[in-house]
Amino acid sequence: MMIREKRRLDEASTEILDLPTSIMMDILLRQPIQTVFSCRNVCQSWKNIVSDPYFTRMCTGKLHMANFALSISRENIASLWKLCKFGLCVKKKKEIALPLSTKGQLFILGSCNGLVCLRHKFFDNIDDLYLWNPALGENILLPRSKNEKRILKSAYGYGLSQYTGHYKVLRIVHKSYLYRPNKTEGEVITIGIDNKWRDIGSAPFPLHENFCKVTLNGALHWIIDDFRKPDFIYSFNIDKENVQIIAPPRDLVDRRPWMSLAVFDNILCILDNSRDSELEIWLMKEYGVAESWNKYLRMEKAQVQYQSLLLPANIWRDKELYVIKFYQFVYALNPNQRKFFEVEVLENKSRFLRNTVSDSVAAYNVSLLSPKDVMGTNLS
Repeated sequence: MMIREKRRLDEASTEILDLPTSIMMDILLRQPIQTVFSCRNVCQSWKNIVSDPYFTRMCTGKLHMANFALSISRENIASLWKLCKFGLCVKKKKEIALPLSTKGQLFILGSCNGLVCLRHKFFDNIDDLYLWNPALGENILLPRSKNEKRILKSAYGYGLSQYTGHYKVLRIVHKSYLYRPNKTEGEVITIGIDNKWRDIGSAPFPLHENFCKVTLNGALHWIIDDFRKPDFIYSFNIDKENVQIIAPPRDLVDRRPWMSLAVFDNILCILDNSRDSELEIWLMKEYGVAESWNKYLRMEKAQVQYQSLLLPANIWRDKELYVIKFYQFVYALNPNQRKFFEVEVLENKSRFLRNTVSDSVAAYNVSLLSPKDVMGTNLS
């Protein structure tokens, strides 16, 4: 009798591994992304679910505010950082192995849905671009442009289409000619769709080579290096693939070497750090309307007593913008509370601050999306 009862109970019991794939997928989708990532190592069936392209797309939709920062040092060492102690310090979580050789210099062009676009810059003005998922350790090499003649320098931006979900890279090159003026022109590639660079016509060169980490309303934004043009802010619409002028504030004095763009509370803003002891912030209340620029505030910055360039790095916490002063310090900026304070960096401080290429820092979220899935059948 006891044996029959035990057999009946064994037949009626169901383990979690016995659940249908659809139910298991629904359970995993309700978990935090870090938990889902750990489930890849539990068993082969869970790894298959988590690696399924449909599942990764559903997980990607859960990503909102980035809670990590990814940096690459001058020695080409990648590190993952997280904000702690109520935003008063930045702590290194771990170093991440890079998939590339150490020759040349690596730059982070941007991060979308956990997919990081890397620029491998060599000394002969030839670049290799990679799409990289640091969490999975996977990467793909993007096709090179055939437009390589007469190039003095080049700059790149990376973004995601709001409507199609396609990942695109913008390239602007500065070309020199023997008997006519130099010119700048742009081209774009849609990763995994056509995988060919397409000419978009004339495009002004940015003041800083890795320029397009300011994305708003489906467009990349940058400050141009042509001081002859009074309208010094430009944008590139990722879907329409056209370049447009964003008129700056009429009352703003052009001191662009000490100016940078940022997005605060979903509004385009200008950080003017050209004064010794004050930081000026301008907000464009209605996007694309020049008359809507407003000098939001002028705040004292006792920690920075001289001119410098502030590069927006990430928004780790609501209403606080974290910036990096060129090659040196990390600051938190809270315009609503009129606070501007230095953030302590823990663990190997010199590597993150003084040896990190200052524009090679980007917001980052752990993602299960594989670069190979983005490239699709065009993977070479």
